[in-house]
Amino acid sequence: MKLMNFGSLNLDRKYGVEHFVAPGETKSANSYFENLGGKGLNQSIACARAGSAVWHVGAVGKDGMELLHCLQEEGVDTSHIAVKDIASGHAVIQVDYAGQNCIIIVSGANGEVEKEQIQEACEALEEGDIALFQNEISNVAYGIAKAKRSGAKVAFNPSPFNEKISEVDLHDVDYLIVNEGEGREIVGGESSSPEEILAAIRKNYPWIKAVLTLGEKGCYYMDGEEKYLQDAFSVKAVDTTGAGDTFCGYFLSALLKRYEPERALREAAAAAALAVGKEGAACSIPTRKTVEEFLEKKE
Repeated sequence: MKLMNFGSLNLDRKYGVEHFVAPGETKSANSYFENLGGKGLNQSIACARAGSAVWHVGAVGKDGMELLHCLQEEGVDTSHIAVKDIASGHAVIQVDYAGQNCIIIVSGANGEVEKEQIQEACEALEEGDIALFQNEISNVAYGIAKAKRSGAKVAFNPSPFNEKISEVDLHDVDYLIVNEGEGREIVGGESSSPEEILAAIRKNYPWIKAVLTLGEKGCYYMDGEEKYLQDAFSVKAVDTTGAGDTFCGYFLSALLKRYEPERALREAAAAAALAVGKEGAACSIPTRKTVEEFLEKKE
């Protein structure tokens, strides 16, 4: 079984700042760092480091060969990544002294993932596979519909949340992975507490298995009437960039291995905690051995 990740590939440009730049303000950065990222790349690497087979579907520009090489070094299959005559996607990231971030995304080649490319990739999906989608490439709604009809399970991480999400038929989604803000948007913005968000998801989309991440407050997993809570591990936050992607990749790897929900949540939460403690996105994702050693100390 494998994860087929239909996701973005970005060149991250990160600026360390005392506080996020306000409207009309010009401010010097205290540090500058270039890294490889994109929710797609981060989640593929996290799932691969967790020990699962991963195929990535996406697009880069000719300036993005380093992105391909990075995935290949992690053992990710890149045969379904197209090279376009356009700049690769990139992100402009501000990180403040508290480790919080704000991010501007430029889609670049991520916006050139074509339906024919998605169709070809979906033909390689098999029963037991998981097809993962975020919202940083083109033709997401088309891809979700095609992946569902291939017989694979579909996981959807609707981030960033915008008007394109409304094009997705959630009847085709098996696993919904959202943070608190995205969860609130999915159910119409009326629910406030995590419990209310989960109840609304259960009411409106009873077939969906939902993961609701809450940062330092932990995370929930809901499967029908069953609900599981995993507390966050206490760590010093250095950079939260990519922590949610790390959680997602590790959690989906656990699903591929048919782990029980409690074990899947615990490993994913541990991996996310370790990612928060290091600079960067993809480079902060821990290996499975590191996660296991961390959890042994928590026993």
